[in-house]
Amino acid sequence: MRLVIFGLLGLLLACLDGPPALAHAVLEATVPEDGAALAAAPASVLLRFNEPVVLIRAVVVDGEGRSLTRAADATAAGDEVRIALPPLSEGVYLVSYRVTSLDSHPVSGSILFSIGAAAPLPRPGPEAASAERERFWRAAYVLDQTLLFAAALGAGGMALFLLLVGGLPGPVEARVWRAAGIALALAGVAAPLLLGLEGALLEAAPRNGLLDHAVWMAGAATSLGASLALELAGILVFAVALLRPAMPGRRVVAALGGLLLLAGFLATGHAAAVEPRWLFLPAVALHVLAVAFWIGSVAGLALLLAGCDARTAAPVLLRFSRCAVPCVTLLVLAGLVLAAIQVGSPRALVATGYGRLLLLKIAAVAGLLGLAAVNKWRFTPRLQAGDPAAHRGLRRFVGLELAVMLGVLLLTAILAQMSPPHAPTEATPLDAADASAGVHAAAQSGSYMAMLDVSPAVAGTNSLRLFLHDADGNPVDPAKIELRLAEPDQSIEPILRSPVRVGPGRYALEGPELAVAGNWRVRIEIRVGDFGMTEFEIAVPIRAK
Repeated sequence: MRLVIFGLLGLLLACLDGPPALAHAVLEATVPEDGAALAAAPASVLLRFNEPVVLIRAVVVDGEGRSLTRAADATAAGDEVRIALPPLSEGVYLVSYRVTSLDSHPVSGSILFSIGAAAPLPRPGPEAASAERERFWRAAYVLDQTLLFAAALGAGGMALFLLLVGGLPGPVEARVWRAAGIALALAGVAAPLLLGLEGALLEAAPRNGLLDHAVWMAGAATSLGASLALELAGILVFAVALLRPAMPGRRVVAALGGLLLLAGFLATGHAAAVEPRWLFLPAVALHVLAVAFWIGSVAGLALLLAGCDARTAAPVLLRFSRCAVPCVTLLVLAGLVLAAIQVGSPRALVATGYGRLLLLKIAAVAGLLGLAAVNKWRFTPRLQAGDPAAHRGLRRFVGLELAVMLGVLLLTAILAQMSPPHAPTEATPLDAADASAGVHAAAQSGSYMAMLDVSPAVAGTNSLRLFLHDADGNPVDPAKIELRLAEPDQSIEPILRSPVRVGPGRYALEGPELAVAGNWRVRIEIRVGDFGMTEFEIAVPIRAK
């Protein structure tokens, strides 16, 4: 039990000050710089990371797609990778690398440089300071959202537990009310703080950004504002029941406040935009309701078992068991619907980061169901018989359930910051007569659409034109946009670029990034409002010259 708690605390601390990929190595500098236009050919390429790395692969490719280096030309020493170069002529060259960091995760990317009369290359996207700020605020956001999930679901769930299960001894019921009050107070702090953290993310604010009024206004302008209004209304209604113990219908009032508090989850995040809304939104509502009852009930049972003997606790456990079966059934069915909509295909469960994290969450929930089954079929009957050993065992298992639930909520908060996978949209095939027009493709993610034109779609310098719009066709200007261009068939790792805004919802990138013929993948990452990073992936075939 202690190991589980310490493990969860360690995971939370890692999220607090880690990058989005949780402490992977970061490329800090290159010689030549990415995008450099050189008068003379360099003798080598140097890649410097923020920590020691192990080299997997590094290759230099010319504009014809030919690899100019051998495996022996690339060496790693500490935090540096050096690639010896053969004599190079004028032209554009691409350096693709793949290493592993101290946490054993692979880190990959590509840079470009030109020699001689080739046009200067665009500089890479965001500055390191901006990326560091985003890592800091994203980690703080995930931590605060985990606290909000635990507090809001716990408070609302304990209110439902008191209403639907009830029958607690007086002292135990008083402790449950006090615990619900503490959870409510934590939700009252975590919910408004989330607005500031959202604004800080959108504004790429410095670490003291929460002192800036404009940051809070930016957060309030998102759908989190409506979510916070519902949550605060629920907190106020719940507080009335907490402060008036003799009030008639106290449990009903508290449950209504808890439902309002939980309704805040439906007004923001993916729940507010994912299609088909007629199916997704009710599934989210039922899932949240079932999860809240489960968490609140387990917390209530923990307080019951800590304050009562086996015979006193047994009737309450039996009443909870009768409610738990439909609750778990509802939770599982709603969860399957949500997973099917979000992931789209079984392949995406293992082929995408979102899918793999979702699998981890599903495994944790399966473990919780296993613990619940042991509690119901092994410990509860023995508890009815007054077995003191069963009482002790059940207390340990209930505590373990609460610890695993905290881990599940942390995974949920991380998933909420990621875009669910969507199948990549292939570029529109072109007839020979239309070849000079380039390629045109579109992709959808949630309620957003990305339309991409690549011209002339021939290896070398290309013009990329991107149009972002919502479901109603209105232009979308994200707070942040990045393009990652990769050719996986030739092991060319992603090239990171930030396009230039040329009009409402319209962005452009011109340069020799698509220097090699092949089946390129263009990943478009945007941040709009409070939906975390939304991603599109489009396949773009590039022809040889």
